[in-house]
Amino acid sequence: MHLLKLGPDDAETLSAMAIETFHAWAHLYPDDVFRSYLDESFSVEATRSNLESPEYEAYFFMDTVPGAADGGARPIGYCQMRWHRGQTVQGPAPCVEIERFYLLKEFQGQGAGRYFLNATIELLLAKGARTMWLKVWDQNEKALALYRSKGFR
Repeated sequence: MHLLKLGPDDAETLSAMAIETFHAWAHLYPDDVFRSYLDESFSVEATRSNLESPEYEAYFFMDTVPGAADGGARPIGYCQMRWHRGQTVQGPAPCVEIERFYLLKEFQGQGAGRYFLNATIELLLAKGARTMWLKVWDQNEKALALYRSKGFR
């Protein structure tokens, strides 16, 4: 398993992954509101714009495909971060917000989320992050437990 850095050419694939993983929350919103949010936040154009911005970074969580002759890997989730170079209320600069951290449903509960959260934190520390934060829905108990186990409050 490893992280794969994404660029603007990956916008279509990332957009599809983002929509697929975010569908887990569809039941929380009226259909029209949910569709509008997906169109606004996860469109190929919005995704490409983020990937072109120097303050954003995105990575696929890659996992080896069992039985693949070429040892191939496929994305099983992704994360997107936004760098804040100035001081923020969260702490000293450079600061980074882990804006999105999603894993395909079939890979949840198997340790992949913990593995990729560790890999993401290590990557951000190596890039000089002094402050990291993220937001999570307060009813997402599994995610809350994972993030708290890594020191997020």
